[in-house]
Amino acid sequence: MMTNPHQWGNPIAGSDWGIVFKCEMYYQIDKKNGDLNFVKFVGGTGPDTPTLYYLKRPEWNEAQLLAANYQFWGGKKKIAELFKDNSEIYEGIKSGKLKISDIQYILDEMAGGKKAETPVESTPQVETEASTNGTVGDDE
Repeated sequence: MMTNPHQWGNPIAGSDWGIVFKCEMYYQIDKKNGDLNFVKFVGGTGPDTPTLYYLKRPEWNEAQLLAANYQFWGGKKKIAELFKDNSEIYEGIKSGKLKISDIQYILDEMAGGKKAETPVESTPQVETEASTNGTVGDDE
């Protein structure tokens, strides 16, 4: 999925509610020769290319930047607003208890579907001759 004119992402988590894309590489087209070049961001400590995460919901036209380098983008309160329909998730993100590493749990909760528990296998029923042919001890 292309998340903006220069960014491509791979889906890492999803539910019916939305999909999160992880974008480790940032590309830019060279205006002179048309080459697609990898771009590094320069931070205070030298070259740094952040890992970006985008959230896409079915009803949205564009994906929204969700996080960078495992930190919710633009402040926890701002990102929490995207999840305001679920007070537990909203408060968890806002307080910092939920992080981007919890994203599959967050999406599952937003979809309203918790992971199904593994069913307990019942003891197999053994059919005996008596159970299929009538009462034990019948003499003809």
